[in-house]
Amino acid sequence: GKPVPNVELKIVDPDGNEVKVGEVGELIVRGKSVFCGYYNEPELNNEVFKDGWFYTGDLARKDEEGNYYIIGKSKDTIKVGGQLVWAAEVEEVLLRYPGIREAAAIGVPDELRGEVVKCYIAPVDSIDLDKNELMEYLRNNLAKFKLPKDIIILNELPKTGSGKVNKAALQEFN
Repeated sequence: GKPVPNVELKIVDPDGNEVKVGEVGELIVRGKSVFCGYYNEPELNNEVFKDGWFYTGDLARKDEEGNYYIIGKSKDTIKVGGQLVWAAEVEEVLLRYPGIREAAAIGVPDELRGEVVKCYIAPVDSIDLDKNELMEYLRNNLAKFKLPKDIIILNELPKTGSGKVNKAALQEFN
């Protein structure tokens, strides 16, 4: 959606620079109706308030019409060769691919780059997904450093008690 009157929103990269329309970054907000801090939590306040902006911890993107879309949490990151990859961004691209019902991106150790992206997907019922076609789609929709080193196809992704994808369980598959 769009911000309410007297509230400003921006989407920024890890260095605090505003990203281009359509790119994913952290949503920050400021305005008279934005709360001014956590009670008795000076360290947390210093972490989430910078130059009058509240850093929400939410990943978002903005479209050409100025609508904002929340897609995940900024803490769910993978550091590939010193560059941050937001798992939610990779997952969002995967979920736009026809035939993918569920998707999860995790970081796995890599000797050369520290971590690399590994994806787990679950297809819609009986669809056979072609990994080569999927990788071509990803190459056209993600920066090279965000591309998964491996894609594992499962019938269903493991879930937590609250029904969310259990990324800790996926880490144990490695």
